[in-house]
Amino acid sequence: MKISLEGRVALVTGGSRGIGRAIAIQLAQAGADVAVNYRRDEEAAQETVAAIEKLGRKAKAYSASVENFEEDKVMVADVLKDFGSIGILVNNAGIASRGQTVADTEPQELERVLRVHAMAPHFMSKLVLPHMRKVDRGDIIIISSVATLGHSANGGPYNMGKAAAEALALTLAKEERKHGIRTNIVAPGLTATDM
Repeated sequence: MKISLEGRVALVTGGSRGIGRAIAIQLAQAGADVAVNYRRDEEAAQETVAAIEKLGRKAKAYSASVENFEEDKVMVADVLKDFGSIGILVNNAGIASRGQTVADTEPQELERVLRVHAMAPHFMSKLVLPHMRKVDRGDIIIISSVATLGHSANGGPYNMGKAAAEALALTLAKEERKHGIRTNIVAPGLTATDM
C-alpha cells in the first residue's frame, strides 16, 4: 500500500542524520515537503535537504536546539513563513545518556537528557498545535525507544526521558483527536547510526 503525503508539510526534529534523516527522506518520497531541524551538523542537514530536493520536494534546514523553547519558537515561525503550514511533526531529536547508575548520575546529566527527550517534544507540540489544528489532518509522531520496555540498568535518564515522551504522546492522542490530529509512538531498537 502506497501512502500519499502530497501537499503536506512535515517538520522533523533531529532530521539531519540517522533515523531522522531516513524519516525525512521517506516523508519526501511519499510526497511531503520537509523542514529539517538540526542542532550542530549543518553539512549533514544540507545533504539531507539536497536528497529531498532531488526527489522533487521542497526542503529547508533549520538550526535550533529543540530543548530551548525560544529557539523552537523562532524555528516554527520560520517554517510557517517558508512552507505555509505544518501538518506533520516528527519529534525525533535525541541524545545519548552517559550510562551511569542512578546513584552515580549527576543532576545536570538527568536534566540534560530529560530536556531533549521529554521537554522538547512538549515544546514542539505546543508550538505547532495551533497551526496544525487549521489543516485538514495533523500527525504528531514521537520517536521513542524499546528502552521503555526493558528499562536497562545504567540508563535512568534516557529511560525516563523516553517514557515521558510516550506519556506525552498518549495525552496528545486524547486531547487532539477532536481536532483531527493523530499522535503515534514509534519505538525502534538499536540502529547502526550515530545520535
